[in-house]
Amino acid sequence: MYEDSWKEFQLEGSIPEIDFETNDVLFVGMTESNSCPYILDSLKTNIEKSQISITFEPLDDVCTADLSPRNFVIAIDKKLSSKLTSFRIVSEQKEIEVPILVKSIESYG
Repeated sequence: MYEDSWKEFQLEGSIPEIDFETNDVLFVGMTESNSCPYILDSLKTNIEKSQISITFEPLDDVCTADLSPRNFVIAIDKKLSSKLTSFRIVSEQKEIEVPILVKSIESYG
C-alpha cells in the first residue's frame, strides 16, 4: 500500500524505509507555480485541536500562473498521529484545513 501510494502521487527516487510499527505516513498533494516553489518553514502538531500544521515560507512577489504537482510525504510517530483528525496548510495567501483520511497500510513478509 505504501509503495502504491508513492506511485499514485508520482514521486520519484528511492522509496524511504518507514518503520510502520512506530510511524504512520501522510501523503499531501498540492500544486504550485514552477517559478515559485513552496519551501517548508515549519511542521507542528496541536494535540488540543487534533491537528497537524505545515507552514510555508512567503512566495516571491512575481510567480507564473502555471500549476505543477508538488507532493510531500510526512512520517509521524503513531503516538501523535492516532490523535490527529485534521491537517492545516498555511501560506501567506491562505490557510486551508482538511480532514485526515485513514488508509491502512498492510505489512507483507
